[in-house]
Amino acid sequence: MVNTVGSLQKLKNQKSKIKMTMQNSKIWIVVITVVLILSGIFYWFQLRPIQIRKECWSRVEKIKNGEIKSDKFNPNEFAARYGAQKAIDTLYNNCLIEKGL
Repeated sequence: MVNTVGSLQKLKNQKSKIKMTMQNSKIWIVVITVVLILSGIFYWFQLRPIQIRKECWSRVEKIKNGEIKSDKFNPNEFAARYGAQKAIDTLYNNCLIEKGL
């Protein structure tokens, strides 16, 4: 009889441990999901725009220095007509629009 009571006690302990493990698993799944979602939001609204702005500014500098040519836009002609700063701003804004900002 003592053996049976001890066995039942062990089974109850094992069941409670399994329940705790399953509850902990659910909590960890929720925590990991929330962290992944927050990381994605941070990337999309913080890191991505910064990378796009850097890339666009680099592109404007290269066009300004004559390292690359723009097919759609002649900055020298535009600068002669409207001013150098306006040409730079237009190039930069067009690049931002192209990249989705």
